[in-house]
Amino acid sequence: MKTTKLLFLSIFTVCFAFYSCEVESLDSDLAENAGNNNNNNNTDGPAGGDSTGDYWPLAVGNNWVYNTLENGAAGAPTTMEVSGTEMINGNSNYAFSSLLGNSISGTGGEQLEGLEASVYARKNGGDYIVTVGEVNAEFPGLYSLSMTGYSYIMLKDYLEVGSTWTQNVQTTTTFTMFTDDFPEIPEIILDNEISNEIMEVGGTIEVEGVTYDNVITVKSVMNSGSALDPSTQVSSESYYYFAKDVGIVKAETTTLNEGVTSTSSNTLNSYELF
Repeated sequence: MKTTKLLFLSIFTVCFAFYSCEVESLDSDLAENAGNNNNNNNTDGPAGGDSTGDYWPLAVGNNWVYNTLENGAAGAPTTMEVSGTEMINGNSNYAFSSLLGNSISGTGGEQLEGLEASVYARKNGGDYIVTVGEVNAEFPGLYSLSMTGYSYIMLKDYLEVGSTWTQNVQTTTTFTMFTDDFPEIPEIILDNEISNEIMEVGGTIEVEGVTYDNVITVKSVMNSGSALDPSTQVSSESYYYFAKDVGIVKAETTTLNEGVTSTSSNTLNSYELF
């Protein structure tokens, strides 16, 4: 059971921290579900403010290639590409064929298979909104799991340094057992608080030998868990660097799970915009 919790908590943390997932298109029912877990996010409301520029260019075909590090070890480069568009709750969203991807595995080396998630982004005024659809995965021979979707605002490009915003999303994970030899797992409801702060506006950063100007830095802290089970508590701290007319040039995340700290980073190697 402990391994099970670690696995599905990893899924939420990874998807939130923008370090996942192979992406599938949403059907209409799933698209509705993805937008119904926002709680007080205001992601479907009016634009939050006048945009000061394009800090995450969204157009079909746009792609960014990143160098990756996981706990200090270099991984294979990953490509984040806008593969198409889809209507969700009456809003046009840009779909990603892949995101800044790392594998998800249990602490004992167990590997989830068939991981499917639909991930989208759109811009509303100066708000950049990410929607993660229902996440499905399978632990071969034991069970499959399904986690409801959610949306959150990743960047507000019109805010000043020190400005903050907090969002609360709730996810429900259900399990389907494949064998009578493994105990039934009840559904797990997670309350997730995402706190964001603008750390720098108009900054400069050097990434992989390239200097980017007009950079907005966002600090995003996620605390996730169930009030009924302290062992589900996970926290992560991420820094995202958005360069004007380029997109995310660097992302760093530190995650704390049951006293174990892990780190990951993605640095922009090349990009192509249409």
